[in-house]
Amino acid sequence: MQNHPFLVLCVLMIIPVFLSGIFRRDLRIHMARMALISLPFAFTEFMFYPDYWDPPFLFDAAARFGFGLEDFLFVAALGAMSIGLFPTLAGKQLHKVNPRTVPRVFWRIVLLTGLALLTAGVGWAAGFPAIYTAIMIMISLPAVVLLTSRPDLWRPACLSGGTTLLAYAGACMALEFLLPGTFERYWHTDSLLNAFVGPLPVEELLYGFSAGFAAAVVYPFAFALEFRDYSK
Repeated sequence: MQNHPFLVLCVLMIIPVFLSGIFRRDLRIHMARMALISLPFAFTEFMFYPDYWDPPFLFDAAARFGFGLEDFLFVAALGAMSIGLFPTLAGKQLHKVNPRTVPRVFWRIVLLTGLALLTAGVGWAAGFPAIYTAIMIMISLPAVVLLTSRPDLWRPACLSGGTTLLAYAGACMALEFLLPGTFERYWHTDSLLNAFVGPLPVEELLYGFSAGFAAAVVYPFAFALEFRDYSK
C-alpha cells in the first residue's frame, strides 16, 4: 500500500460512488455514463507528471507512457462521484427536459470533451500550470452553458461542487491518515500558491470543487436533463 498511494486514493474515491449506487439505483446509469465520458481525460496525465506530482504508478507507467491505469480509475471515480453524490445527498433525481436523440447527445459530448482537451493542450503548451488549466476549464466551459442556455443549473452546480469537494477532500484525508506524508512527498506546489488546508494543497480542493461544478452542468446539458425532487 505504501508503494501505491495513487491507487489507494482511487479505491478511497470509489467508496462514495459505491454508496450512492447502493442507496440510489436510479443514479447508477448516470454515474456509469459520466465515468465513461471522463475516461479520455486520463490521457492528460503527462501534463501533470512529474511537475505537479509524481506518485509511484503501477509498472512505472507514467514515466514510460505519460499516464497509467490509476489515471483511468481516478477520472472515472471522480466523474461518477461528481454526478452521483449531490443528487443522493440532496434528494434529487435527473429527469428529461425534452426528448433528445442519441446523435445529438453524442455530438454534444464529443464537442465539449474535445474543446476541454484542446484547451488543456494549448494551456500546457503555453507553459500554464496544468492544475490551474484544468480548474479553469471545468469552471469556464460550464459557466458559458449556464449563462447561455441552462441558468436553472446554477444552484445544482454550486451544491454539486461543494459536495464533491467534501467527498474528495475526505478521500484525500483518509489517504493521508493511511499513508502519512503522502501529499508532502509527492505533490509539488512550491511554484504555485503553496497554500494548504491541513496537509492538502489548495489546488486539490479547487480541483474537487470544479469537478463537481462541471459535472452538474455538462452532463444535464448534454443529455437534456434537469434536477428534480426525488420520488420513489
